[in-house]
Amino acid sequence: MDVTGGDRGDGAEDPQTDGPRLAVLFWFYHEPEICAARLRHLRALNPDTPIYGLFGGSLSDAAAIAAQLGTLLDDLYVYGEERDPVWKHRHGDQLIAAWHRDRGRQLVWDTLVVVQWDMLVLRPLAELFGSLRTGEALFSGFRPAAEVADWWGWLNPRNPERVVDRNAFQNYLRDRQGYEGPLWCCLFIVVCLPRIFLDRYVEAGHPEIGFLEYKIPTLARAFGIPIREDHPFKPWWAADPQTKGAPDSDRLLNAVGADVPREIIEAEGAAGRGAIIHPFRQHFPSVPARTLLEGVFRCRVCDGPAETRHAAREMMFGRRDPFTYRECSACGCLQIETVPENLADYYGEGYYSFGDLDAEFADPALRGAYGERVRALLTLPEAEALAVSHADMRRPLLSLRRLDLARRPRILDVGCGSGRLLYQLRLAGWDAVEGVDPFLPQDVVYANGLEVRRAEIGAAAGPYDVIMLHHVFEHLPDPLATLRAVRGRLAPGGLCLLRLPLADSEACETYGVDWVQLDAPRHLFLHTKASLERLAERSGFRIAEVAYDSYDLQFWGSEQYRRDIPLFDPCSYRWGQGAPLFTPEEIDRWRDRSVALNAEGRGDQAAFYLEAV
Repeated sequence: MDVTGGDRGDGAEDPQTDGPRLAVLFWFYHEPEICAARLRHLRALNPDTPIYGLFGGSLSDAAAIAAQLGTLLDDLYVYGEERDPVWKHRHGDQLIAAWHRDRGRQLVWDTLVVVQWDMLVLRPLAELFGSLRTGEALFSGFRPAAEVADWWGWLNPRNPERVVDRNAFQNYLRDRQGYEGPLWCCLFIVVCLPRIFLDRYVEAGHPEIGFLEYKIPTLARAFGIPIREDHPFKPWWAADPQTKGAPDSDRLLNAVGADVPREIIEAEGAAGRGAIIHPFRQHFPSVPARTLLEGVFRCRVCDGPAETRHAAREMMFGRRDPFTYRECSACGCLQIETVPENLADYYGEGYYSFGDLDAEFADPALRGAYGERVRALLTLPEAEALAVSHADMRRPLLSLRRLDLARRPRILDVGCGSGRLLYQLRLAGWDAVEGVDPFLPQDVVYANGLEVRRAEIGAAAGPYDVIMLHHVFEHLPDPLATLRAVRGRLAPGGLCLLRLPLADSEACETYGVDWVQLDAPRHLFLHTKASLERLAERSGFRIAEVAYDSYDLQFWGSEQYRRDIPLFDPCSYRWGQGAPLFTPEEIDRWRDRSVALNAEGRGDQAAFYLEAV
């Protein structure tokens, strides 16, 4: 993620066939959690539309913002002046002008849809604004200022400061632009600005006077920019005496002064009315926005219908809380219907793989011998490699053999826990390895030089020859954004390794909601090969190879769940306490069956090797 002012494109014009190329400018300055929720909705509804970020908050927060929101944006521009929040609220047009001057001119777009951070957009932008013509502007709530001056705060005649600002701006229009027409206003929540308007806006060098809600639409009039006034995007302003009683057909924008309850949003959306809601400052439920419009749950991966419900339970720790999963009829992906707000509570203390690796490998002889075994496992012919390693050691490391690490030494492990796998690689002689995990208590630097940071992938600069996610991808709320972030950090010829459970497996089909790797609610997505192919294609990858590596857990763990025995129960087969649940013959049979399923491509987990296209 580039957070400076560098170029990202040449601004060249491509052949235009069906309306302007839309891009989003997401303008924000605080509340990163709410911004993340808004961005995920924008991304879900507009998967092929660039989303650029304009951060106008404190410069001291810029690095943290980039790390937290970087994967959700195609580009992030940080406004470089430290100004107080009141100034930025009044003069957001200055921030937009700076963005266009320093960044926007180099990017490819025809019409910029400016979305303020707290807006909830419930329809695809192409549906809302696809009828615009190139060079045409659209302002939500475009009205003559005289119609709203007696109640609209920015023009309140009873506020002397507002009157001074208005008069100064009108003098500027007359003296510098030769415009003596009326002032125009808009809600300035979601507006469409053509490139020619921002070019003129930057050249005009407008002073810090007036308020952006009437500056931008009035200057568009002064510049002679065509403004779409017959567009069906007619807002309903709760405070506007002329429109608060508007018929349902006109309530495409619902602007109110307090949080809107979820049931109101769902009612508006289901009736085909609510296109944009403002403000809605709570975390919006993690379901596709189109769900609210059609009454049909849509797959977050392919947008296909996902109407089949599965009632799962939390069984790892035995809480048995219920969670609904949806199955996509197009790509087969299973996904949790609503991500619980207290998701972190379902990761118990024993879940994370954190430990003191330096203490575990304190013996120099042990370190040396272990490092040699790891190197042998990764470099020797397979038969020899298996002979010098044990099963627990082999399972994650075997997936690295296909990466040709001799040619790809720069490695990033995302969601690495304490960094055990990287520690092993470091012992075996791979020095250019690092890890990130947002759930680490703090950054860790080991005695052998390995660094593991408490961070998201957005904080990793790269480039890397290998980026790997071992049983992490299924936990992530935005898999497409993650793969795009991976793609942007891979060196030429680099590979992405995903190891994850698969819903298109015999175990899932046999055991259903008792399948041990469904793991509600921690696993947000249970992918199939088809859903991964779609994600890979949309993020600039192709699946080069798949290696199935399931094992007997898929059977004994699922059998336990059928018997209502949690994985972490004292009598679980995992711990071997009390009377044995399964006979040695059953375990051997399940192990043999796992080997056969892997060969058939029907095991319940696999390693996917993605290469950039």
